[in-house]
Amino acid sequence: MVNYDIIKQAILNNKSVTFTYKNKIRLMSPHVLGKKNDKYQTLFFQYGGESNSGLSTDRNENW
Repeated sequence: MVNYDIIKQAILNNKSVTFTYKNKIRLMSPHVLGKKNDKYQTLFFQYGGESNSGLSTDRNENW
């Protein structure tokens, strides 16, 4: 199963995903999957894990 299919199934089943990005563990909820300039993109809400810039205490900033 490719990443697109995993993210699509997570959205359809209202599930979160965990992955590594730039050597940081990310806990994310995917919300929208689409295409821009022929590349797939996803809008995620990061609710846990790590970030190079750190997670904000204002949850509205973690999109």
